[in-house]
Amino acid sequence: KLMQNVVFEEGEYETIDSPETISNILSHLRDKRIYLYLSQKEYESGATVLVGVSSNFIDIDKPLDWPEQKRLPVRVHFKDGTNIRSHFTANVKAINENMLTMTMPSEIFRQQRRANFRIDMPHGSIISFNRKDENYEFAVVEDLGAGGVRVRIESVDRLVEGDDDTITDIVVTIPPRTSTNSNTGQTPPHVLSLSHGKIVREIIDENKTNTLGIQFLLSSIEEKLVIGFVRRMEFEILRSGSRIG
Repeated sequence: KLMQNVVFEEGEYETIDSPETISNILSHLRDKRIYLYLSQKEYESGATVLVGVSSNFIDIDKPLDWPEQKRLPVRVHFKDGTNIRSHFTANVKAINENMLTMTMPSEIFRQQRRANFRIDMPHGSIISFNRKDENYEFAVVEDLGAGGVRVRIESVDRLVEGDDDTITDIVVTIPPRTSTNSNTGQTPPHVLSLSHGKIVREIIDENKTNTLGIQFLLSSIEEKLVIGFVRRMEFEILRSGSRIG
């Protein structure tokens, strides 16, 4: 299993217990030197960083004010590759002048995000749809959420004139973040197909770029489909150890 829901005092969290995903998240924290914050009884550290990840242990730069009760379990707080507040608990196994060595966590808890959470799309994402019996295809999809999608067009021509902003037969195609599949040698793209939507925003800036905000008009079945699709994209980001976008 990849995740389940857990409730802490500060809200509801999802649990990640896949060793591969946990290792990728920690490696991302180390490589990008993302700030961590340590807490235990009556103690909260300032910002520190993860400097080492092995199969059984992690090394964290020791805060200058590390307390005497240093062998107690430590909760480590951070924002993961999808910018979601997360934490894990680890035991301190060794201490030197500059380093805390802790056990590799078996679980990471991620705070439940808002319903309209959006993820940036990788290069090569495409959207197509029909409007007024014409088919349109655009190659710059900026972000996607359960409520809609944002698209950038290199054009000064407005797509919407008047009140007719309805679009149909929406297809979003997203290239995989992992390049190969062990069975076929190639991972197919992710495809999301929806029946209806509307253009709710169209902005042309000084760089002659037209940004469209598209709202999905979803049936109850399509709503569940889109939420599941966004969540799969989110966890693919975590498994690949990359950031959104």
